[in-house]
Amino acid sequence: MNILYIITGLTVGGAEVITLNLAKEMQQCGHKVAVMYLSGENKLCSTNEIEIVGLNMKKTPFGVLNALIKAKNYCNNFAPDVFHANMFHAILFSRFLKLIYPVKKNVDTVHTINIQGRLRMLLLKFTDFLSNVTTNVSQETVNHFINAKVFKKEKSIAVYNGIDLSKFYKNKSNSLRKKYGISDDDFVYINVSRIMPAKDHKNLLDAFKIVQAKNMNTKLICVGDGDLFDDIVEYSKKIGVDNAVIFTGNKKDISSYYNTADCFVLSSAWEGFGIVLAEAMACELPVISTDCGGTKEVVQNDDYLVPVRNPNVLAQKMIDVSLLTVEEREKIGMENRERTIKFDICNIVNQWISIYEK
Repeated sequence: MNILYIITGLTVGGAEVITLNLAKEMQQCGHKVAVMYLSGENKLCSTNEIEIVGLNMKKTPFGVLNALIKAKNYCNNFAPDVFHANMFHAILFSRFLKLIYPVKKNVDTVHTINIQGRLRMLLLKFTDFLSNVTTNVSQETVNHFINAKVFKKEKSIAVYNGIDLSKFYKNKSNSLRKKYGISDDDFVYINVSRIMPAKDHKNLLDAFKIVQAKNMNTKLICVGDGDLFDDIVEYSKKIGVDNAVIFTGNKKDISSYYNTADCFVLSSAWEGFGIVLAEAMACELPVISTDCGGTKEVVQNDDYLVPVRNPNVLAQKMIDVSLLTVEEREKIGMENRERTIKFDICNIVNQWISIYEK
């Protein structure tokens, strides 16, 4: 089977990493695979790992038309059986591409519950006939788009994001505490995410300020970069927690960062799934998350879900976890590891193959 994955860009982000990991797994299964991205730089993947096609699409009508022609010419040689488009712009692009290259199956994946605007919802709705299957990363997201009459129930399905459990596991010997000057007595919270509006880092920092007032022996590690990085660093200084917050920027060895922490915290205003929750759970961390979309389907424990944009409640839950005994946290961690089996990339790949071939 020839599979062409189409995505908006290849900058650092959850949807981008998930798409690349799926493509690599499919390639290892013996399928012919390529990844096509619309614009920007490829910051994630070497062309030695997998075939990467950049269209350098400009945001003009002529730019879109030119990109469609480039994509069609590529398809004439690659001969894909399946388009699998990820994220809003790539979904629209793949649908228009299907008009000039009649692929056998066009599969779409929406990675968030919030696609930012009524116009986008209408565009997805009125081009839905060009898609064979619409998938979403959680059942809650599926229901959201069905109830909004954007996607048809009979061709919508939830497929969870997959993680490689062989890469995410508990290994405290990988701790980076010494590197960052963190003492053994410090209780360490960690957040891994792009620093952008959806992730609501101000909510996290406001909550951490309350935590710090209760216990000075706490640290917060924020792994990730994004458009709001400088603003959030400045905000941490403004509210007086900068001495206890470590901003690392983007990191590749994420597992070692999870193994440095005692608890994972996701403060997002909205999420489609929350792949970092599954990664942290696989590393046997207690996780706390805002109830902001598909996160409840990952956490699978209402006791560790808190309302969005409510730093007081988030802070109290963070404090509650820090007061647990080591044995209690370890028990929660082991239970979390068990919950991630359903997200094992091998299981998810088999689901995708079934969708492509059905």
